[in-house]
Amino acid sequence: MNTERIIKINDRQITIPREFFDALGFNTHIKLVVNDGKLIVEPLNVRDPLDFTELVRNELLKEGYSGDELNQKMKERLKELSLATEEIIREAYEELKSIGKPTGRDFMKSLFDEEG
Repeated sequence: MNTERIIKINDRQITIPREFFDALGFNTHIKLVVNDGKLIVEPLNVRDPLDFTELVRNELLKEGYSGDELNQKMKERLKELSLATEEIIREAYEELKSIGKPTGRDFMKSLFDEEG
């Protein structure tokens, strides 16, 4: 697909036409590069650091799971990981609170505290 399209720019913003967006596999982030007086826009795939889907899938494949059983086990393991992560965060918050250290909640509260 080598389609050219002229797009009017409003307030330094442009809209990528759906067919270009889909054809190039854009997701949530883009990479902008200026090269020889041209603006190059490329998809940029950014991995969520708390998304363990690929790691869990690979581990389950090594354990011999496949098909529907693999999908069911993935749901179970990802749920377990989510609960474990929430517990680690809760414990860290309680630890910081118990030793008088500021937490992320304290920081956010200080940003919006009208007296502070």
